[in-house]
Amino acid sequence: MLITQDEVQIQTAAEECVENGIAFLDERIPWWRNDIDINSLWLGNDCDCVLGQTAGGYFQAVLRFGLTLEKSDRLGFSAFETDYGYMELTAAWKAALA
Repeated sequence: MLITQDEVQIQTAAEECVENGIAFLDERIPWWRNDIDINSLWLGNDCDCVLGQTAGGYFQAVLRFGLTLEKSDRLGFSAFETDYGYMELTAAWKAALA
């Protein structure tokens, strides 16, 4: 199966947001990687996502860190208004944490 240029750009955008999210978490929760169960990681679920596994839940983390939906997207914690979906975002997180 061939990958289109659009698919490459979408995955690259997801990977860049994940890099931002990693830097964000490294600064605020230095031990966060120890809390991640990569096998159950799924960004489409507020308990199994990165923030769910490291900060007590997606919505709790949004409040704790004062994140807007836009900032959450830019940090790779959500895909509310992005060109990629949760499947691509989860793949990007798993690749970054492998």
